Amino acid sequence: MTYTAPLADMRFALREVAGLQHVASLPGYEHATDDTVDAVLEEAAKLAGNGLAPLNRDGDKTGARLENGVVRTAPGFAGIYKEFVDGGWNSLPFDPEFGGQGMPWLLAATVQEMWQAANMGFGLVLLLNQGAIDAIHHHGSAEQKSRYLPKMISGEWTGTMNLTEPQAGSDLAQLKCKAVKEGDHYRITGQKIFITYGEHDMAENIVHLVLARTPEAPAGVRGISLFIVPKFLPEDDGRPGKRNDLRCVSLEHKLGIHASPTCVMSFGDDGGAIGTLVGEEGRGLSYMFTMMNNARLSVGIQGLAIAERAYQQASAFAKTRVQSKDDGSTRPEPVSIIHHADIRRMLMTMRAQIEAMRALGYYTAAGIDGALKHPNREQARRIQDRVDLLIPIVKAWFTDLGNEIASIGVQVHGGMGFIEETGAAQHLRESRRATWWAARSPRMAARRCSAWWPRCARLPRRWRTPRATIWRPSVVLSRPPPTRWKMPRDGLPSRSRSSWRPRWQARCLSCASPARHWAAGCSPGAPSPPRRGWLAATAIRLSWRPSW
Repeated sequence: MTYTAPLADMRFALREVAGLQHVASLPGYEHATDDTVDAVLEEAAKLAGNGLAPLNRDGDKTGARLENGVVRTAPGFAGIYKEFVDGGWNSLPFDPEFGGQGMPWLLAATVQEMWQAANMGFGLVLLLNQGAIDAIHHHGSAEQKSRYLPKMISGEWTGTMNLTEPQAGSDLAQLKCKAVKEGDHYRITGQKIFITYGEHDMAENIVHLVLARTPEAPAGVRGISLFIVPKFLPEDDGRPGKRNDLRCVSLEHKLGIHASPTCVMSFGDDGGAIGTLVGEEGRGLSYMFTMMNNARLSVGIQGLAIAERAYQQASAFAKTRVQSKDDGSTRPEPVSIIHHADIRRMLMTMRAQIEAMRALGYYTAAGIDGALKHPNREQARRIQDRVDLLIPIVKAWFTDLGNEIASIGVQVHGGMGFIEETGAAQHLRESRRATWWAARSPRMAARRCSAWWPRCARLPRRWRTPRATIWRPSVVLSRPPPTRWKMPRDGLPSRSRSSWRPRWQARCLSCASPARHWAAGCSPGAPSPPRRGWLAATAIRLSWRPSW
């Protein structure tokens, strides 16, 4: 089960789709020259292919284990993590003020694809640490930044996020973890589940970001605050000091990513774990979603990465597996299955979808750089709006498609794909997790639509054409229609004996013109066929027309 980073495809997406040259021209990214980027990609490909990929299969078979309160990672993981940290890979995109290299997020996303494709069980510790760094960098105090960020950015310490509780999964309003103020810190008590790398033996300290409630906090999500709760309380000189009151109770037994320890964490069994408040009380969920937004792009990249890994394995298998004669040849000898039309169809489908994902993923990562570094703040805000729109798409589409592509990879193997020893089944098992991690796609889509609806007036002018109208998926009015409305034969509501006008207007989905015509003809003003009911007009919907 080898992995070779597709450097040619990556370079094409970086330069021709994402616009690496434009990112490198932004203030602060001048050092991201073509030579530097190529050197980073080459070295990352070596580490991924020669260091991480060989540990992937053994990590899946052995997994992490809990021994006397200490989580032992799979053989080889601690050693390769030390090599990873010593090489400076963890600090690639972060602020140079705290020890980062200040490289573009576009390059970081490209390298991240390699880590996740080579060994997703290992790559998860990097993903969680990256999100924790982002949250502290955006919302932490100056003292918190100086205390935690240098160690986390270097990789000496790792970070986690602690959201889920046994009774509170997607509904975080039901959180019960408590935080009681005591001097300049808080005492944290409660239990968290599904904590990725909540305990391990690869780093000397683990920084937990924990959502909890203060005693006076109101019910619901407005009462949630965010706290930094380290495994070891840092000394004044930055070294890990006294052990905090938190521990790993057990490890979850999972379908996939066995090498990644998914912990049940208990806080405050002996009086309360010491934590410090991030930002203001009651704003923890908004702070945590800074981390979540970062994680969602990374999880989308995981979908791309596992799809690439599944494709490479399926392609290699198809070139070596000899079965049946070539239908396009008169020779009777059996050939490798890559000569068969259906196998080629599946492999080309996998390859085409992977290229599409890579293009959109890198384009989105380049948008993050533009939003951070563009000298025109109005333009930067517009870029950020586009990134906010694209990240949920990247997360949902990439993970769903990654799962489908991994399934196709199993199909290419035929019956051998159902056998664990071939490794194709591992990719399918591990891709399944990404579809719900950092929010299930339907729930995220619903929230994103509700959040974006008031902001549609800020879309770029080229998006404001009639054809780009933001359509409602079904007939929905802003308020219940008056009883004086009647339904004529053309299937559109008309107003009778009333001066009340709704803010909804019927428009054709095909040509976006006022829909007093039948969509099949798309000629404005044409009458509709008689006796066509409201539900029969499937090409007609009511759309909101914002005042731009």
